[in-house]
Amino acid sequence: MGKTYTIRLESNDLGQVLDGLRCRAEAWRGTLQYHETGTTPHKTFAIEESRDANEARGLTDCYDRLVTEIERQIRAQQKQDHTPASDLVKNLPPPSVSDGFCIFIDTIFEGKTVAVTDESDRPCIFNSEHEGHIEIVEGLMTRLQQFLDGEREFDDATTIDEYVEQVHKRSDGTLVDKKGNSLFGG
Repeated sequence: MGKTYTIRLESNDLGQVLDGLRCRAEAWRGTLQYHETGTTPHKTFAIEESRDANEARGLTDCYDRLVTEIERQIRAQQKQDHTPASDLVKNLPPPSVSDGFCIFIDTIFEGKTVAVTDESDRPCIFNSEHEGHIEIVEGLMTRLQQFLDGEREFDDATTIDEYVEQVHKRSDGTLVDKKGNSLFGG
């Protein structure tokens, strides 16, 4: 491990640093999405220069780790000082790596289950509810074409059981819903 530094900043300046780190994390998260799926979070998204998904994932994790560590230190200082929290500290979100949307399906045995995963069987996290809906519609279009080709029954092709819900992915990999219920372990 490298040398540790202590840096003192005004709370507003620290808020700006955190905002910048979060922006960089989102830029690399979108680049990772591009490497993994060939899609970007939005039409005007600028892909970061990188070799592959592993490099993009490493940089995403690095920025997420920095944000999480700074937030942890802020909370620790606030608790240690026993002083009222500044606006920066009291408005910090719970430690999380990313907020987004996942596609779920309700099953009899497991209840709410992630319906769309990547090649590593990790939940796909979409940047907007609309992106999640597009994924569901594309799946529906595939099933409808399979019906037209005689490969599926009509009811199976036209039934939509999937739905989109907002999620938070914490630094330990745990996926939680808006109520804080764990949906996917890290």
